[in-house]
Amino acid sequence: MVTFNYITDEEFRRSLESDYSELISCIENKAYKSAHVLSGSIIEAILIDYLISVDLVEREEALKMDFGKAIKVCLDNNIISVKTRDLCSVIKGYRNLIHPGRMIRLSEKVGIDSASVAKSLVSIVIEEVEIKRLEKYGYTAEQIVSKIENDASAKSIIPNLLSELNTSELERLMLKILPKQCLDLTDDVPKHIIPAYIYCFDTAFNLSSDEIKKRVANNLAKTVKEESGDYLIAYGTFFISPSYFKYMTEDNYKIVKKYLLNEFVEFFKYSQLKGIGEYIESEEDIALFTNAVVSTFCLSDNDTSEQGIKRFFIYESTNMEPGIIELIEERLNLWIKLIDGKEDNIVASKVHQLLSLLNSVRSLK
Repeated sequence: MVTFNYITDEEFRRSLESDYSELISCIENKAYKSAHVLSGSIIEAILIDYLISVDLVEREEALKMDFGKAIKVCLDNNIISVKTRDLCSVIKGYRNLIHPGRMIRLSEKVGIDSASVAKSLVSIVIEEVEIKRLEKYGYTAEQIVSKIENDASAKSIIPNLLSELNTSELERLMLKILPKQCLDLTDDVPKHIIPAYIYCFDTAFNLSSDEIKKRVANNLAKTVKEESGDYLIAYGTFFISPSYFKYMTEDNYKIVKKYLLNEFVEFFKYSQLKGIGEYIESEEDIALFTNAVVSTFCLSDNDTSEQGIKRFFIYESTNMEPGIIELIEERLNLWIKLIDGKEDNIVASKVHQLLSLLNSVRSLK
């Protein structure tokens, strides 16, 4: 399958993808002249863009090159093979097909065979240029995402793949590409993709410099402050966690912390709140945290989820100051007081379990 994932300029990549889709349509509808023109245009654009991106040719000079010159420069610099150079003769005169001069225009003959070769040549050039791009710059963010989507076992090699990204692509992966992919997810997305996206984001973050971490973390806060609806839900559900707090400004971290605690009272995912314990400070934090834990624990309907919530509660409590633990205990006792005398033994039993866990944590401090 032809992709243009190694092209980092999003607008240019979309243009190429549109042209290639039109090329396929032209061949299917026997518009062979149009297929030749599109094939030549795509190949010329790919080659000239690459020559500019690797600084082999000045931009102004590259944009003045004809097709033959671009092919020669790419061959001389081992970007394309001799075989590819030879195949390019099939579409070397593609501009003549739309030339206003009658003799020039009619001198070029096309049909199904040459159109099919032209289409195949597009794939060959894409592959060869992509290999050279990878050798020089490593993967692009789009290629990482494509690997995740098409390979259910890709999660195991994500650290290796990310180690081959340059810093700009690593940052771009976190700031633009992964958030966009999560926003575009459909209900029938394969089950391996979302965990792989989250792991990919976390791994990329850990591999980044402190400067990039600060930009990414504060962008998370910017998203919380400025976005809403599906975008914020997708971004927040997958990528916002307490592990990024220390890279945020104080104002930003407090805003994001409040967002997490408020949102997860209703949509509580204890795995994503890991690390929140050391940031529980105010009475509001304590109320929101305790209510989230109690509500989720009471709504859990199987042993696995109950054990997960218990482990989370113990882990976060061990990272809290003694005074905070005492206030959480008071909050749990308030829950018991509210249900005391009511016929809700299940809730009461679960709140007592949490109190017992809290006392065991306190005894270890």
